[in-house]
Amino acid sequence: MLASHRKINEVQAYEIELDDDSELKQKSIFQLLSTHVGHSTNLGSTLMDVKNYLTARRQRSMVYGEVGCLSSMHTKWILTNELQMSFGPIQRWY
Repeated sequence: MLASHRKINEVQAYEIELDDDSELKQKSIFQLLSTHVGHSTNLGSTLMDVKNYLTARRQRSMVYGEVGCLSSMHTKWILTNELQMSFGPIQRWY
């Protein structure tokens, strides 16, 4: 099956997310999906597609989730400290 023909449809994506939230391993998720449709050839995607979907989902959640927020705060803190180390303490003139 060509890569352009392999798609994870909306129902499969929802089921993958539920199974991942249940802390199933990626291979077990793929086997469960294959069992639901009868065989892996009827699924329309491969184990690598499931892995790629979960990886992309986790990366998106890191960017927009709590980790992304903490990362941006940490970056601002580092930049502020580097400026203070280079130019001395930042004084505000009101």
